[in-house]
Amino acid sequence: MKLFDAHTHLQDDRLYPEREAVLRAAAEAGVAGIAVKGRTERDWERVAALADQYPCVHPSFGLHPMHGGGRTGNWRATLIRFLLRYPAAGIGETGLDFTKEVPDHADQESVFRDHLSVAAELGRPVTIHCRGAWDRLTAVLREVSVPGGMMIHCCAAPPTALEALLEMGAFISFSGTVTRPDDHRASQIVARVPLDRLLIETDAPDHVPCSPSAEKQLKPNEPARLPDVLASVASLHGSAREKIASASSGNARRFFGFES
Repeated sequence: MKLFDAHTHLQDDRLYPEREAVLRAAAEAGVAGIAVKGRTERDWERVAALADQYPCVHPSFGLHPMHGGGRTGNWRATLIRFLLRYPAAGIGETGLDFTKEVPDHADQESVFRDHLSVAAELGRPVTIHCRGAWDRLTAVLREVSVPGGMMIHCCAAPPTALEALLEMGAFISFSGTVTRPDDHRASQIVARVPLDRLLIETDAPDHVPCSPSAEKQLKPNEPARLPDVLASVASLHGSAREKIASASSGNARRFFGFES
């Protein structure tokens, strides 16, 4: 089975120094494509370097809602420069996070809308983060056009929001959180996602899949753990692993326009 990890942060300090070993382990685990998403202006060059060096990497550039407060005054122009430099690149990770750690909701929404306007201008796919803001997220997305498509990463949407996002054409991606026995939301929504909208991801280095091996859980997550996510998604979806693998890989390649 050839897999595609739809969302990672290989530029993170926990993985970037070991990127050769990380990518080698991913290939051995059957992961043939890896989407790497920017989080701050400071890490966009690392994302670019990974895309330049490794054909399996698909880059995206954006500001994570928890890090947008540290942006520079010309961040939007810098984002456009990276996107023009990489004509196949996506936009993200961006979105809304209304948990208590990120209090400035109005600023987040302004930055998110800027990302969406750039996406519409350039026709790029957008990777969206959402926590505690599902009603506001769906309201914003109903107001704008996202011609390049959108994916909701590490999705934990309530069923009503999930249905609204699917109606708007969103792809839905699930991470290692679905392997947790206490992830009751996953049992509510994974089976509701049609095969032609389903993606899987590790969100490496975060969201390490649950495993009988405590040693594995102490390490940073990495794309080589994607088969663990696949197994849980397949079980929750009620579909064979091979079917989920084929569908999610094909969806990711279409969504990202990934040719390698």
